[in-house]
Amino acid sequence: YTPRWWDHEAGELAIDFVLHDQGIAGPWAERAQPGDPLSIGGPRGSFVVAGDYDAYVLIGDETALPAIARWLDVLPDGAEVQAYIEVSDEDERQDLPQYENVRIHWLERNGFPAASSTLLEDMLTDFEAPDGDTFYWIATESRRARMMRKFIEGHLGVPRDWIRSTGYWKAHPDEADGD
Repeated sequence: YTPRWWDHEAGELAIDFVLHDQGIAGPWAERAQPGDPLSIGGPRGSFVVAGDYDAYVLIGDETALPAIARWLDVLPDGAEVQAYIEVSDEDERQDLPQYENVRIHWLERNGFPAASSTLLEDMLTDFEAPDGDTFYWIATESRRARMMRKFIEGHLGVPRDWIRSTGYWKAHPDEADGD
């Protein structure tokens, strides 16, 4: 889940959920009805990205869709943004905020299991990095996110502090996170 916006005066908070069977938030959101109680903690320290990069590359699977939508809402006006989003099929595509200089690239698994997909990794092997200083954000299965970060660092020569990589889920929950 990802908080999208907060309206202090109205006392309203919009939260996007990804519905899946694992965890607590997805099943709760699926059953939730207007007026159901929800406990929220925070705010906690969130990762803040400087707004002075020339370009931003967002890489994620369907679990990252709420966060990608939030990124598109808060990135600087006119920033060059490329988003590469892996989903199960065409039906999983979502309407995302549309802004000038934002390009959304959908990659569809078409029945292939998410845990063993390499669509995002394959995209990176032929990837042409944007000109100028570029920030990379990756959110997908933990092992895949880690491998893509290492590829971007090693093969594209991007400084590690220009990359934020997050494992949103684990294909093998017993596996150690590692580096």
